[in-house]
Parts: sequence; structure tokens; C-alpha cells
Amino acid sequence: MTLLMLSMMCLPGYAKVESNNNAITMSVEDANDLYRYIDELERKLQIMEERLQAEREAVDRYIASAKEERQAWQNLEDSMNAELKLCKRERYKWGIGGLLAGGLLIAIID
Repeated sequence: MTLLMLSMMCLPGYAKVESNNNAITMSVEDANDLYRYIDELERKLQIMEERLQAEREAVDRYIASAKEERQAWQNLEDSMNAELKLCKRERYKWGIGGLLAGGLLIAIID
């Protein structure tokens, strides 16, 4: 039924299609238009696949750079924590030394 309706339509962009004995026939010009349209769609598909591949590669590069940046921040945090521990040790060392020296000094003075 749809095929019959399409064959009656003479709109631009539609091929006139006839059905004879379970075989579909169309004019050579319409067939060439159909092949050109299919070829155009295949080219568009190829372009879209190439762009998708380029986009995937760009996302992979972005993820890799984000991982590198995160690792750099982690290294910076680790080095700052190590420096903080060293400063705390020095502070405790001088604090205990000063406490002992002060205690000895007070013991000597008394």
C-alpha cells in the first residue's frame, strides 16, 4: 500500500517506483540519484567516524594529562608533608633541648 502511494507521488526527491510481479523497478535516473545519495551518506559516515576517532583521541590525551597533573599535585603534597614532618621534628628537638638546658640552668642557679 505504501509502495503504491509512493509511486503515485511526484514530489521532488522521491523516485517513482513500480511493482511488477514482486519486482520493484525504477528509472535509471532515479537509480543513479539513489546511488549518489547512498554514496553521499557513506562519505558522511566516514567523515563522522574520523571525527569521532579524533574526538576519542583528544579525550584520551586530556585524561592522560589530567592524570599527570593529579600525580604532580600528589607529589607536591607528599613533599610538603615530608617537609612539615621535618620542621616538626626540628621544633621538638629544639624544644626538648631548650627545656633541658633551662632545667639545668635553673638547677644550677638554685
